[in-house]
Amino acid sequence: MNNINNISKVYFLGIGGIGMSAIARYYLDKKVLVYGYDKTPSKLTGRLEEEGAIIHYSEDIDQIPSDIDLVIYTPAIPDSNIEFQYLKTTDIPVIKRAKALGLLANDSFEIAIAGSHGKTTLTSMIAHVLVETGMETTALIGGICKNFDANYINTGDKYFVVEADEYDRSFHQLMPQLAVVTAIDNDHLEVYPTKTDAFNAFALFVNQIKQEGRLIISTTIEEWESIAPSTETIGYHLIAGDAHYRSDDLKIYNGAYHFSISGQNCVLNMGGKHNVENAIAAFAVADQLGIPKVEIANALSTFKGIERRFEYIIRTDECVLIDDYAHHPEEISQLVASVKELYSNMNIKLIFQPHLYSRTQKLAEEFAASLSEVDEVVLMDIYPARELPIDGVDSQLIDNQLVNSSKVIYNVGNIETCLNAQDEVVLIVGAGDIGTCVEKIKSKLIELKSIDNNLISAS
Repeated sequence: MNNINNISKVYFLGIGGIGMSAIARYYLDKKVLVYGYDKTPSKLTGRLEEEGAIIHYSEDIDQIPSDIDLVIYTPAIPDSNIEFQYLKTTDIPVIKRAKALGLLANDSFEIAIAGSHGKTTLTSMIAHVLVETGMETTALIGGICKNFDANYINTGDKYFVVEADEYDRSFHQLMPQLAVVTAIDNDHLEVYPTKTDAFNAFALFVNQIKQEGRLIISTTIEEWESIAPSTETIGYHLIAGDAHYRSDDLKIYNGAYHFSISGQNCVLNMGGKHNVENAIAAFAVADQLGIPKVEIANALSTFKGIERRFEYIIRTDECVLIDDYAHHPEEISQLVASVKELYSNMNIKLIFQPHLYSRTQKLAEEFAASLSEVDEVVLMDIYPARELPIDGVDSQLIDNQLVNSSKVIYNVGNIETCLNAQDEVVLIVGAGDIGTCVEKIKSKLIELKSIDNNLISAS
């Protein structure tokens, strides 16, 4: 499949995934006929159907249209899927999502954002800054950017901004002009058993940067200066003085971060000190592209964030409810540190749904350590996603090592019963279906705290 743009009809296996739906939107925008299968309807599939995609929700080869030019599938599709088995026997090109993304982006001025944490927020932030400063930009994002209420943005073709996912080594399909790496930690342990394995995979990714391209990388990463020896490497950090880009005079006023970067005053109107670090990386990207610093700062001040990334659901004097996608111990620690900084005098209850049996098995001690930093933990059953159960692995592995008070173990059906009228700050944390619980947790807190709906302020 050499020319992925020269097609008239495309079929998606697993069209409802956040990354898959972004590519589907790209094709819909190009007036290509889009068809697809997914296991269940969702908000994302509903929006795709509104935009013109034809989607079905049962494994049925008779619902696959004729004359397909290309099939794109997600790695989450099991080999046993009837449609997948059938399509592989045809002459139709069948490619993985990662390859499709590379074929779409690699011939453009590609800006690829990678990292164990923060890549979705940073991808969205960079896309927002470019659009706000008048740059012609196409962006495919692994989350819903609240400024655009979308995971696909298109204002032109000068820059192609993509999220570079390390899972399944997907980012090895990308050859960016400018790459960003936010962090390299132990994650996706079924793919990278050791941190060395992960580092080597990231090293391969950054060494695919095009000639005369640049790498912008967090200086918290060990050996960051030598990871891409033939590429110009630019370091960024929250505060470290040896970084090319860093924040100075970082302060909090009325829930917003105020700081300066390279002498330019900036304001970030969203929670999380880790998001300040994302803002520094976004500033670095835009500055390297030659965008005036004052315009970059103005754009950052209007960034609203990503759904389920430090997303305020309730924000009143007596109660705060925050929803966050964090699913790795380091992400949870960053989240908790930011919340404690903002709400130092309030009790914090964290509702956590572990994601994947393998991750829980290998990082149970680290999860317990990060969760023990709050006042109270509510553990949910493990969300298995693509995995089968592992004997002896459940949420109790984490609970056994917690040093704070905890309640075990709730599920999606009864999670709101863990709440009480004394709750002050409640965090909903995890990458599984815990996101579907947000509305009933919100409703229960409004009832328990007698909150006036007119006073609820979202970020």
